[in-house]
Amino acid sequence: TEIPSRLSDLRTDVDRVRQLLDSERAQLADVERMRKEGERDIDLQSEMIAKSKAKASASRNQKEFEAAQREIETVRRSVQERETESVKLMEAIEVFKASIVSHEAEFKTLQDHLDREEAEARAKLMDLEEKRKEKMVARQTISDRIGKQILRRYEMIRERRGVALAEVRSGTCSGCNVQLPPQLFNVLQTFATIEICPTCNRIIYFRTREETAQP
Repeated sequence: TEIPSRLSDLRTDVDRVRQLLDSERAQLADVERMRKEGERDIDLQSEMIAKSKAKASASRNQKEFEAAQREIETVRRSVQERETESVKLMEAIEVFKASIVSHEAEFKTLQDHLDREEAEARAKLMDLEEKRKEKMVARQTISDRIGKQILRRYEMIRERRGVALAEVRSGTCSGCNVQLPPQLFNVLQTFATIEICPTCNRIIYFRTREETAQP
C-alpha cells in the first residue's frame, strides 16, 4: 500500500503543476493578444493624428483649425493611455514568462521523480510476481507429496481460521495459547501422525531444539 500511495501523491503533484502551467500559458496568450491589439490601435490612432494634422494645415479658418487640434489632443491622450497599458501588459508578460519557466522546471523535476518511482514500482511488482510464482511452484510440489485428505483438511482450516498451522511450544498451542493434554503432546513429539489442536482445530507441529536453534 505504501508504493501506490506514494505514486498517487506524486501524480497529484504532477497534475497540479501541469494545470498551473496550462493556466499560466493561457493567461500569457491572452495578455500577448491584448498587447498586439493595443499596438494595432496605437498604429491606427497615429494615422488618425497624421490625418488630423493634415486637416489642421488645410483648415480654412480658425474654427476648423481648432477642431482639428482638439481631435489631435483627444487621439494623443488615447495613444498615451494605450502606451501606458502596453507597458503594464509587457510587465505582466515578463512575470508570466518567468513563472512559467520556474513551473516548467518544477514540472520536469516532479515528472522525472514520478518516472523513476513508477519504474521502481514496476520492477518491484515483477520481482514480487516472480517470487509468487516460485512459491506457487514450491507449494504445488509440497502439495503433491501430501495426501489429498490432509490437504483438504489444511485448506478448510486455512479458510476458516486464516492460519492452518500452529507450532506447539512447551506444550502450548501458539494458535490459541491453550495447553495441550499431556498425552497429545507426547504423541506429537513422536512425529508419527498429524494432530489437531482440540481447542482451535489447527494442525499442530513440534520442533526439536536443533530445529528451533536454526536461523
